[in-house]
Amino acid sequence: YTFEMLSLPCCDALLDEVDAYEASGMPAMRPNSMNNYGLVLNGPIGLERLMDSLQARYVAPLGELLFGSEGASLDHHHAFVVQYKAGQDL
Repeated sequence: YTFEMLSLPCCDALLDEVDAYEASGMPAMRPNSMNNYGLVLNGPIGLERLMDSLQARYVAPLGELLFGSEGASLDHHHAFVVQYKAGQDL
């Protein structure tokens, strides 16, 4: 499934936070071992509470509508962004 969930200004603000964190020189948690150009939004960047709220208010109710009780029992997330460019993470 795909749909627009966040407004463009919200997406811009999120990307501004990611860019600022990347520019800070602080340690970056990568989403997985195959992607060096991504950033986990939980942990050091400090967006876990925002992701918790999005999950509880929007994702879990949608999961319940789509998948019944299994979808309603979401209790964790691994929120991250990735960047893809030709020649990177091949």
